[in-house]
Amino acid sequence: MIYELEVKMLPPAEYSGNARVHWRDRYRVGNIYSRAVFYTAIDKRNRMLSSKVPLTVFYRPRLELTFVFSTERVRDADNLIVMFKPG
Repeated sequence: MIYELEVKMLPPAEYSGNARVHWRDRYRVGNIYSRAVFYTAIDKRNRMLSSKVPLTVFYRPRLELTFVFSTERVRDADNLIVMFKPG
């Protein structure tokens, strides 16, 4: 069974490998993004519980990331994965 989780914001640019920001600023935006991902997952779980969908326990879940951008600019895939780190 596949569960999709859609986070409505992009990973913070401060976590890019090219970003040179103070550690406090990086932590602050990473904490905001981490909470957004966490509460999106909790919301998904609660909606599934209320709709009586059986939940399964994942021991080794496979994570598939899909980033959607509004522009056609080419992005570096490795950098996007690193930017998802606080999520």
